[in-house]
Amino acid sequence: MTTMTLAWCCALSLLAQPEAQTTANPLFAQLLSPGLALTAERRLPLPPPTMADGLDAAGQRAVIEQLIQGSYSFDDFARPSPVAPHLLKFRELEKLDPLGRVQIVELWSIAYGSLDNFRRNPEKDVVFKQRAGSQVHELTADELAQRQLKATASDAFEENYTYSSFEIFDKVQLSGTNHTVLTRTPESIVVAIEIDTRFNGDAKFANAWRAVMRAGAQDVTLGEPQPYQGFGSYFKVTKLREPAGALFCEYHLIFLEPQGWFNGANLLRSKLPIAVQTEVRNFRRELKP
Repeated sequence: MTTMTLAWCCALSLLAQPEAQTTANPLFAQLLSPGLALTAERRLPLPPPTMADGLDAAGQRAVIEQLIQGSYSFDDFARPSPVAPHLLKFRELEKLDPLGRVQIVELWSIAYGSLDNFRRNPEKDVVFKQRAGSQVHELTADELAQRQLKATASDAFEENYTYSSFEIFDKVQLSGTNHTVLTRTPESIVVAIEIDTRFNGDAKFANAWRAVMRAGAQDVTLGEPQPYQGFGSYFKVTKLREPAGALFCEYHLIFLEPQGWFNGANLLRSKLPIAVQTEVRNFRRELKP
C-alpha cells in the first residue's frame, strides 16, 4: 500500500461515522456529543471510535497501521496470541479547579474469537479492576421504578443500571450507579457506560468517593463520603475482515480525578500498565470458543 493510499484510507475512516451504533445506542451517541457531564455546566466529548463500521479489509488495515505506526508492525500487533502487543495511552486533558483533573485512558488491541462470545460483565472493568470484597448490584425493575427509570432489552439492545463499590489502587473507595447500554450490529458491539448523575444524592445508590486510610492489613478507615460525577467510557469490538476471526478492540475512558484521590500523584503511569496487560490477556483467553 502506498503512502498516498494509506493516507486516503485513514481520511475516509475518520469521516465515516458508525451510524448504526450511534443510532442504536443513545448513551454512546451522548458520550460522543455533547459528551460526558463533568459538572452541571461542563461536558467533554469522548474521542470517536478509531475503527468505523463499514470499512473494507484495506481500510481497516490502514486504520490499524496508522494507529500503531512507530510502535509495532501489523503482523506483530495482529498476532493470534494472548500475549500479543496492545497499545495503551493516558494523558491529562485539563484541570477543573478546585474539583481536580480530567484524565483520559485509551486502549487498543486485537483478539480472536466470535462477537457472539462477548458478554457484558459488570464485575470487571478494563482499567479500574474490581477486586474481592467489591460490591456489585444490578438494580431490579422495582428499584428502578421507584426512581421513574426502566431498563429495556432485546436481542441487539441491553440496558442496565448497576451499583458498584470498589477500591482504586487501595487509596480510594468509589461507589456509584452506572448506566450501561450494550448494542450489537453485524459488524460490532459497543458497551457505553456512564456514572449516572440521576443518582447523585440517592438514599441507597448514591455516587460518592471516600478516602481509604490504612494503619495495617486489618485496620482500615474510610473518610467522609464526597459527591462524585464525571466517569464515562465505551468499549467497541469490531469484526475485522482480515485476518480471519480477528476482532479489533478499543476502550476509551474519561474521568474526573479529584485532588483528594491521590494527592496529586499520577498513579496511573506507575500502576496501570501491568494491570491492563493482565486484563487484556484474560479477555483474549475468555473470548475464544
